[in-house]
Amino acid sequence: MDQPLVSIVIPCYNGAVHLMECLESVFTQTYPNCEIIVVDDGSTDSSLTLLKQLGNRIRLHTGPNQGACAARNKGLDIAKGKYVKFFDVDDIMMPGAITTQVEAMEKLDTHHIIFGNLLDLDTKKTVFDNIRTTADTDRDQMIYQTFCHDIITGCPLHHRQFLIDHHLRFDERLLRGQEWDLHLAIAIAGGVFVYQPEVIYHYRSHDNPDRISQIQKNPQIKLENRWLKLSGGCQKVFDAYQGKSIYPPTKAKIRKRLGKTEADFSKLGLKDKVQAVRQLRKQIDSPLMMFLRGIRYIPRRYFSKNPTQ
Repeated sequence: MDQPLVSIVIPCYNGAVHLMECLESVFTQTYPNCEIIVVDDGSTDSSLTLLKQLGNRIRLHTGPNQGACAARNKGLDIAKGKYVKFFDVDDIMMPGAITTQVEAMEKLDTHHIIFGNLLDLDTKKTVFDNIRTTADTDRDQMIYQTFCHDIITGCPLHHRQFLIDHHLRFDERLLRGQEWDLHLAIAIAGGVFVYQPEVIYHYRSHDNPDRISQIQKNPQIKLENRWLKLSGGCQKVFDAYQGKSIYPPTKAKIRKRLGKTEADFSKLGLKDKVQAVRQLRKQIDSPLMMFLRGIRYIPRRYFSKNPTQ
């Protein structure tokens, strides 16, 4: 079997605590032809010192703090591999992950993307384990599945040229859910995610204050990011089906999420956000339908305990 180059892109911001454990899991991959690109995103801890000590074992790029999405995009820009794996600095890759995924990818077409499972390091249980699409999954169903569920950043192995040809990148405005946004865009562009029942890496949950999941404990930040992600995703779907009927299950899911979001904004008294949701809903519902569906969410507007979820 040919062994095409795989670019492993790792953004790093103040990740010194787990950095070397993560990189050791990448260095010890059974697949022999990898380039490891680490993009240091303006770290203020000892990350950069540790990275510089690694010499030519990695390709190091440094820059000011712009966020993980910008770092991943920079890594994609400088990558040379046929395939690209995006990976996080606090996770641990299984030794045969790249070998397993390359072997599968080499048997498929360029619009296919192999993805596998991840295990929580503490519980040893699979997480975000809810998509089982195959190489035969059609575009409507693929869009539906990626709209409804998450395939976490480090699970897929991407064809670099497919991403380039379709101008697919991480949305640098998003604090969280950026992989959801990217994977939905991939499905709309004709990409098909192919599930492979293999554990790709161990996922680490921790309380580093710089971690996005910690930053998003701020309700206002969480709510704004949620709307930015949802509105962008919905618009992508509307544009994909322009002049055609949206796949009914996808349309139903969009209605449900927009209805809930409008109700949550209404409860918080955010009138400008309510109007923004309604403007988006006009692309799939008549004024009468919007009114009737709005009635359904009146109890949520006034009795929901946590509208930011």
